[in-house]
Amino acid sequence: MVWLYTVAGFLVAMACGIWFLQRYYAKATLETALVRTGFGGRKVVLDGGCLALPIVHRLQRVSMAAISISVTQSGSEAVLCRDQLRADVGMEFELRVEPSRDGVSTAAQALGNRISRNGGAVHELLKGALVNAIQNAAAQRTMEDIHLNRSAFTQDVATEARQQAAKLGLSLVAAALVSVDQTNLAQLDESNAFNAQGRRRLAELVAAQRKARVEIESSTEIAVRESRLAQHQREVELKRAEREAEISQQEHLDKLEADARSRSEQARAAAMLASETARIDGEQKAKAAQVASDEELRKAEMRALLALEEAKLTNEIELSRKRAEESVARAAEEEARTQLVSCHRGFDSLA
Repeated sequence: MVWLYTVAGFLVAMACGIWFLQRYYAKATLETALVRTGFGGRKVVLDGGCLALPIVHRLQRVSMAAISISVTQSGSEAVLCRDQLRADVGMEFELRVEPSRDGVSTAAQALGNRISRNGGAVHELLKGALVNAIQNAAAQRTMEDIHLNRSAFTQDVATEARQQAAKLGLSLVAAALVSVDQTNLAQLDESNAFNAQGRRRLAELVAAQRKARVEIESSTEIAVRESRLAQHQREVELKRAEREAEISQQEHLDKLEADARSRSEQARAAAMLASETARIDGEQKAKAAQVASDEELRKAEMRALLALEEAKLTNEIELSRKRAEESVARAAEEEARTQLVSCHRGFDSLA
C-alpha cells in the first residue's frame, strides 16, 4: 500500500507542477518579448521563459512586430522649403523594438502596455519628431531638389527619425518618400509672410517658365522653319542631283551608243575593206591565173608552132632529101639511059 500512496502522491505532485507551470510560467515568442519586474529585479526575456508569480512579480509583454507609420504634411500643414515654396509630402516609416535587452526595456518603460496593442501609441509619440525631421530636411532643399534627389532627402529624414526612435527603444527599419508635390495655393493663407514669399517666388517661377516656354516655342518654330528650309533645300539639291544623274546617265548612254555605232561602223568598214581586199586579191589572183594560163597557152601554142615548124622543116628536109635522092636516081637513070643510048649507038655504028 505504501508504494501505491507514493505513486499517487507523485502523480498529484506532477499534476500540481504542470498546473503551476501552466499558470505562472510565461514564454517569449518570436513576436513578443517579456519584461518581468518585482521580486528579483527587472528581467528581460527575448527567448525562452520565466516564472511570473502573482503579488511578487509583474509581467509586461512587448510586441517585436514591425510598426508602420504614415506621415502626410499637406495643405495648410505642408512643409516649407528653402525656396519659400510649400510642398505636400507623404512619407512612410517602418519601426520595430530594438531586439536587445536594453531596447526592449526602454520600449516597455517609454510606451508601457501600449506597445503590445498597436502602433497608435508609437505614432502619437513619434509624430512630432517625424514631422520635425521632414521639415528640417525640407528647409535645407528647394522643392525641385526634394523631387530630383529623393534618396538624399529620405536619408536625412531617416537619420533624424532613427535618433528619435532610439530614445524610445525603437529602431528604424525603413523610410520611404511616397509622394511630393506643390501645395495648392488656394489652401494657403495669403496673409502669411512665408506664403506671400512663396507666392512671389512661384509667380517668378511661373513667369520664368512661361518666358522659357515662349522662347522654346519660338526657338522650336524657328528650328522647324529652318528644318523645313533645310529639308526644302535638300529636296532641291536631291532633285538637282537626280536630274544631273539622269543627264549624266543619258550622256553616258549616248556615248555608249555612239561608241557602239562607231565600233559597228568601224567593224562594217573593216568588213567591207576586208571583203574588197579579198575581192581585189581574188581578181588579182584570177588575173594572174588568167595571165599564167594565157602565158602557158601561148607557150603551148609556141611549142606547137615550133613543133609544127620543126615538123615542116623535117618534112621539107626529108622531102628535099627524097627529091635529092630522086634527082640522083633520075640522074643515074639518065646517065644509064645515056649510057644505054650510047651503047645502042655504038652497036648501031658497029653494025
